[in-house]
Amino acid sequence: MKKTSKLFAAMILTLICAVGIGASAFAANPTSVTLKPGKTYKSYDITGDKKPDTIVISQKKHLYEGEDTGVYKEMRVLVNGKQVYALNDFYFYLQTKLYTLDNGKTFLYIDATSDDYGVTACGLFRYQSGALKQVVDFHKVALKCGEGQGADVKVKGNTFIADYGLETYSFSQARVRYYYKYTNGTLKRTSSIGSFWEIGFKTAPRSLTTRIKLTAYKSQTSDRKAFTIPAGKSVRIDKCYWNKYYMRFRVKYNGRYGWVKAATRGYEIENRGMFSKQFRNIQLGF
Repeated sequence: MKKTSKLFAAMILTLICAVGIGASAFAANPTSVTLKPGKTYKSYDITGDKKPDTIVISQKKHLYEGEDTGVYKEMRVLVNGKQVYALNDFYFYLQTKLYTLDNGKTFLYIDATSDDYGVTACGLFRYQSGALKQVVDFHKVALKCGEGQGADVKVKGNTFIADYGLETYSFSQARVRYYYKYTNGTLKRTSSIGSFWEIGFKTAPRSLTTRIKLTAYKSQTSDRKAFTIPAGKSVRIDKCYWNKYYMRFRVKYNGRYGWVKAATRGYEIENRGMFSKQFRNIQLGF
C-alpha cells in the first residue's frame, strides 16, 4: 500500500512539473523571431495570454495573363485560425517579426516593401480584442518633406530602437534613430527629436555646404530666428525633428546651434540630375 502511494505521488509530482515546465516554455517567447510566410508556428504567444498560439502568415501573388510577376497583391495574418490582419496592396518583399519585450508584451513587426525603396506598409502591431492593431506607423513620416521608407527595428529591454529611412528634398537619403518605450500600458516615442546616423549615403553627423542662404531658428518649433547662414558655408548636421508633415534639422555653424526648416519641394537641375536646393553636391533620388 505504501509502495503504491509513493508511486502515485511520484506520478502526480512528475505531471505537475511537466505542466509547469510546458507553461513556462510557452510563456517565454524569444526577444525576436522571424515569422516566414507559408509556415505554421505553434510555439509562440502573440495574444498575451501566456499560452501558445497558432500563427500563420499567408501571401497571394499578382499574376499577369497567368504569369508570375514577382509581385504580391495581398497578405494575411491568422491567429488560432482567425484572420486578424489583412493587407490588400502590391509589394515585392515581406518581413514579419514577433518581438517580445522584457515585460512580456508582444508586438508584430510588418514590413511590406515595394520597388525603388518604396514602402507599402511598415509598422508595429499589437493583438487587441481579436485583431492586430497598428500602434506605430513607420511609413508616414514628414510627408511634405519627402518620402518615408519604413524603419528597421530592434529591442532592448522594454524599448524599441527604430532606424527610419527617409528620402528628403534637403539631403536625399537619410537615416534617423528614434526610441519607443513601453510605459503605462502604451508604446510611446521618447522624444520628437531623433539622431541622424546617415545623410546622403554617408555616416552622420555630417558636414554639408549650403547652396543658398539658410535661416536657423532658436528651437525645433520656434519661429524666432537664431542666425543666418550664407551660401557656400559649411554646416554640421546631427539632429532631426518632425511632426506629421514637417521636418527641421539641427545645424552647427560657427560654434552655434540652430534649427533649419527642411525643404518641402523643388530641386536644382545639374548634369541632367536633380539636386538639393539647400545643399551642394547632394543628388536626389526621387
